[in-house]
Amino acid sequence: MFKLPKIKTSGFTLIELLVVIVVIVILATIVLFGLNVAQRNARDTQRAAIMRGIQNALQAYFSDQSPQVYPATGWAAAFPGGCAAAGAVGLCPYLTNALKDPLCGAALAVGDNEDVRVDTTPCGTGTNKPVYNYISPAASTRCTGAQYELELTKEAGGTQDYCGPR
Repeated sequence: MFKLPKIKTSGFTLIELLVVIVVIVILATIVLFGLNVAQRNARDTQRAAIMRGIQNALQAYFSDQSPQVYPATGWAAAFPGGCAAAGAVGLCPYLTNALKDPLCGAALAVGDNEDVRVDTTPCGTGTNKPVYNYISPAASTRCTGAQYELELTKEAGGTQDYCGPR
């Protein structure tokens, strides 16, 4: 009887290659999702720094006023005209540079719609857009008795309050 010679096969089968590719795709998806969450949290941290800067400007504004008062409620009262006009009042002299929301990509000039001082919802899309708010006197239970409240609706969800002095 005649026997066929054994052919040595080396390499991977098609099924093995497909399994490896699927595993790599799943791992890449997990890593990319994690990076997206980290980027969103980093942008929220930058927004918190913007709010602390506004809080410092409010304190400087208050100490310069006679009698000592805070601007009226609302973003437009704190930043009249988006600080674009010459001789701008409110918090504008205390925050001379444009406040760029980290979600906005390009550099911006004073008075652009992406300037936080002009628009309380700059560069936001959908339901997860960041929202900046200023209330004087404070209205939420978290800032009861405070003279003002800054509220930031985060891109990652939830809100963060910055209460003025009580």
